[in-house]
Parts: sequence; structure tokens; C-alpha cells
Amino acid sequence: MTYIVYHLELLWAFVRGKNDALYGIDATPRGFWRSFMAILLVEPLGMLYALLFGYLDEVLLFRSGGFPLYLLQLFLDWGLPAILLLALLTLLGYRDRYIPLMVSYNWLNVIMVVITILPGAMMTAHLIPAQLAILLMLAIYGFAMWIAYRLYSFVLQCPPFTALGLSILMMIVGIAAAFWLQSISHSLLVVSS
Repeated sequence: MTYIVYHLELLWAFVRGKNDALYGIDATPRGFWRSFMAILLVEPLGMLYALLFGYLDEVLLFRSGGFPLYLLQLFLDWGLPAILLLALLTLLGYRDRYIPLMVSYNWLNVIMVVITILPGAMMTAHLIPAQLAILLMLAIYGFAMWIAYRLYSFVLQCPPFTALGLSILMMIVGIAAAFWLQSISHSLLVVSS
């Protein structure tokens, strides 16, 4: 547990603007695999959020397709970024920085989920008007892009356009994967009806 808390503290410091905190991460092959323990925090937080705000039936684990679809979601959320970033960093000549990037990226997911839960809850519970919800959603995506840009810039020590391109690409891949899963789930729901 100390290992997890240590890395979360480092990434929280990074989010607050202390880039040097990332020098403390466990950027070893063992640290790479251990960074996927972040799943054990992100997934329960997502379930708790769904339970508290009344859309647990929308969670893929509990919809048509059930567990196999949930495993696909885990792969798209955690495996696909790892594979895609490995390919891109190899292509761009930054493969030697892959492990520090993925370790930071995985632990950063926990921090980003925690940061976005409150605004997401306000939108889900309709505590704010629809127009404000759209602005809040744009702000959340903008904030996530800014943090991703900073992460790529710092860890890869790459030109700004490369960091920006990676930020945009990974955001698009994440959104596309979510829409794809939603359409599969909806198709299964229609077929089973």
C-alpha cells in the first residue's frame, strides 16, 4: 500500500506543477508492471461513482455482454494505450523513455479520475444547467489535455508539437474506444430484447 500511496503522491505533485516529482517514480520493468495496480483503484472508483449517482445499470459489467465486454473495456482502457504508445514512441525514437512514461501515465489515471469525479457527479446529478455542464465537460477535457501535454513534454523531452500531437491522439483514441464499447453494448441490448 505504501508503494501505491508513494506514487500517487508523486503524480499529485506533478499535477500541481512540480515536474521534478516524476524523477522519484519506479521506472524499472518491475515498476512498469506494478503501475497497472492503478486499475485496482480506478475501477472501484468508477463503480462507486456509478452506484452513488444511479447509473450502475450503465456499467458494462452489468449490461448485455457482461463480463467479456468488461474485459474488452479493461483492455481498451489499459492495454491499448500501452501498446499504442510503445508503437508511437518506437516510431518517434523515444522508446528508451517508454517505461517512465507508462508508469507515470498509469498512476496519473488514478489522480485524473479523482479530480473529475466531482464535476462529473454535478453533471450526472443535474445539479448544474445543461449549458454549464457542456462548459464543465470542455473544461475537464481541456484540463486532461493540459496534464497529458505536460506529461509527454516532460518525460519524453520532445518538441511541443510532438507532445501536443500525442495528447490529442490519445484523447481521440480514448473517446473513440468509449463510443465503440457503447455501440457494442447497445447492439447487444437490442439483440437480446
